[in-house]
Order: sequence, then C-alpha cells, then structure tokens
Amino acid sequence: MEISLVIPAYNEENRITDTVRSILDFLEEHFETYEVIVVDDGSTDGTVERLRQCDDKHLEILCLGQNQGKGQAIKTGMAATTGRYCFFTDADLPYRLESIRHAMDLFKETDVQLVIGSRDLFKDKPDAPYPLHRKIMSKIFSAYINTVLDLGISDTQCGFKAFTYDAAKSIFPVLSVRGFSFDVELLYVARKYKMGIRSIPVNMRYTEDSKINIIADSLKMVLDTLKVKINDRKGLYEMSHGAAESREG
Repeated sequence: MEISLVIPAYNEENRITDTVRSILDFLEEHFETYEVIVVDDGSTDGTVERLRQCDDKHLEILCLGQNQGKGQAIKTGMAATTGRYCFFTDADLPYRLESIRHAMDLFKETDVQLVIGSRDLFKDKPDAPYPLHRKIMSKIFSAYINTVLDLGISDTQCGFKAFTYDAAKSIFPVLSVRGFSFDVELLYVARKYKMGIRSIPVNMRYTEDSKINIIADSLKMVLDTLKVKINDRKGLYEMSHGAAESREG
C-alpha cells in the first residue's frame, strides 16, 4: 500500500460524501494503491449513514462509540493504516489535495519522516479570507508553545500532516492529548525522537462552520501544552525498543 489517508469526522453529514468522493477521485488519478480511513468521532447526525453510501473498496469506516476528540480520532485511524506513507486532513478539506503530491515528492527526494502543512509559508492570495481574530490567536498560541516546548515550528496546528509508516507507528501510540492540540504533542514527540520534519506551504480555505471555540479551545490548548511538558518529565514519551529498532532499520 502506497498511501493511507485518515479523516476524522464529527457531525459531517452535509459534506462528508463530497469530501470522500473528492479524495478517492484524486488518489485514483495519481496513485496505484491507496486507502482512505474515515473515523467517525461519535457523530449524532447521519455521518455514518452517508459514509456507508459511498461503498468503495478503498474506503474503511471506523466508529468511536462516543465523541472523544480530534486527536483520539486520528490516533485511532493511524493505528489502522497500512500505507508506506500516512496522511491526515480535515473533513471539510480546507487544504488543496495537490499538497499530497507535494509531500510525496519530499518523502521520495529526502530522508524526512514528517511533512507538515504551514499556512505561514503560503504567500499567494488565499482562496477565501481568514478572519483576523483567528490569525491573531493562532500566532499567539504558536509563540506560546514554541516558548514552552521549543519546537521551532511556526504553524503547529495546520490540519495537513504526513508521516512515513515507521514514524506514524512510533509517534501515535504514545500520544495522550485527545483534543485539537494533539498536533503539539505529536510534533514534540517527533522532535524528541529526532525525526526529520519539513514544512510545505498550504492554502487554507476558511469555512464558517468551524468547530473551534476560540476562547474555550485556546485555554484547553494552553493546559494541554503544559500536560505535554509534564508527560515528558514523567518519561511517558520514551521510545519503545521495537519502535527504536524500526527507525534504525
């Protein structure tokens, strides 16, 4: 299997069918072997029913019994991946699918283990305006986490990230943050494991029905960042012997 793509979904009945079809069409056009894994995060609408109507051999649907958060949904999906390269993106497809090909080029041309999207690197005019308050909050949060965790990454929260198979199987099993700030934890673990990370420019298409609550989620992200620091001091991110052997191989 060449590519695995994980999509977390929570109450996405109005767009999940179009999202899955767009992704399947794109992957069919550009890659020989691929799989799409959609993880329903305890939706209370018709998301799962819409997914089952897609009926494609390349599509796998995983269902969490109750809403557990984006981080847990992606962790569940990554555990099921079999592709040499493992991606995740959001259910509203805020980033162009062409970014997948850009990431694949980097994997094949370099020895990086992670390729992450960065909205800061995109210099052209965006497809749609991004609210000023969201930009300000994003920059404040990035400055905070880079101060606390010393990541050296300007855009940690971009919802487009890709991993080699070994990197995904090393990182995700040790993650504990279930919400939106799981990205911070996974990048911290990747840095701790001394994995190569490369950022690529991505254009974000803002959608009005974003599920992020600026105040509540920002506070949660601050607390989760401190949790990552505490977890590391407790030794919870130490690489398992099997994972170490996999990386060395």
